[in-house]
Amino acid sequence: MKRTLFIAALGMTLTGAANADAVTTWSYLNSDLRYVDLLSDSDLPVWRAYNPGPTVGSSPLSNGIKLHGGGSLEDKIFALTGADYVPSPVSDPDFRGNLLVIYGTGTIDGAMWTHPDDFIRTSFGFGFDFSGGTLDIYKVETSFILFDSSHNPLIGVGSGTGLGIHEPGGYGYGFAFEDRFGSNYQTATAIEWQVTFGFDWTGMSAEDTFNFYIPQNSIDIQAVPEPVTMSLLTLGGLAMRRRRK
Repeated sequence: MKRTLFIAALGMTLTGAANADAVTTWSYLNSDLRYVDLLSDSDLPVWRAYNPGPTVGSSPLSNGIKLHGGGSLEDKIFALTGADYVPSPVSDPDFRGNLLVIYGTGTIDGAMWTHPDDFIRTSFGFGFDFSGGTLDIYKVETSFILFDSSHNPLIGVGSGTGLGIHEPGGYGYGFAFEDRFGSNYQTATAIEWQVTFGFDWTGMSAEDTFNFYIPQNSIDIQAVPEPVTMSLLTLGGLAMRRRRK
């Protein structure tokens, strides 16, 4: 109890202190490039995965993870021709076009990253080119779900936008989302995260190509503790080191 009061009292004298100790740890699990199919015994649409799928790599980031091209071809994630592309057989907004889905997990190291002002920033850097038809990037979304130690879901948040219809050519985008859980979930120990791109390619010929890239400046997902939490963590480390002397 005395140590807690000591740390809190010193924490009040500092603002925005940098913290080198991670309070969240993030992992990339997999990614899929998906198209819509109909179940053989009904007209119900389902998402299925192209084979081969996208090539995504990851690298660690302080309190986060970097997502980028995992192959050697100029950070290319996937390539489709007009002949390869499978259009949706239904006009249903939940089963439109194709999806690029990248997903993984995270852990929360203790209850230090649960302040209502803590948030997750997803910084996007990606590009694509295509040679024919029109391409509608109708959604770019993030999703984060908190779980307790028994894997019960606590809350889910996310952000999204659409980038609209594009004519043939090359394009690059950079922007960021910030997602807050908005409450103090001290029982949270794990995160499931997902980044989704929805696109609808129409009017192309069989020989046309569509290439999608995530360069090394990448898509970055990073937990951002609020400043007082950062100060307390730093001071907590100092107090523990001093007492070991």
